[in-house]
Amino acid sequence: MRDELENRKSQEAALRESQQIIVAILNAVPARIFWKDKNLVYLGCNAPFARDAGFASPEDLIGKDDYQMGWRDQAELYRAADRQVIEMASASFSSTNLRQRPTGKPSRSSRARCLCAIQTGKSSAFSERI
Repeated sequence: MRDELENRKSQEAALRESQQIIVAILNAVPARIFWKDKNLVYLGCNAPFARDAGFASPEDLIGKDDYQMGWRDQAELYRAADRQVIEMASASFSSTNLRQRPTGKPSRSSRARCLCAIQTGKSSAFSERI
């Protein structure tokens, strides 16, 4: 019993370390990355996306949707594209994207949508690199 408990603690520590490494990689990537649930609510993002969205950290964005973002005027456009990516279960790409920052200034950047196809019992998740 003691060996099982120690083994479990060791596995949990390894999992935490692995998650920390993944977060560090996501935050180091210059691409803006986010993922949503099937209702198009943000489940997470990397630090560059959070900053561009006007949040101090990725945790501040969790649970919000595009209507609560600085680009709320374009929310339907983004949500339609997100639904299409989910329904098609394949990546779609566009060359440029004009997104309004929380300051009201537009931000033009290249954008590629990529389906990660992560299936859980509760949601489909995908990411978008901007």
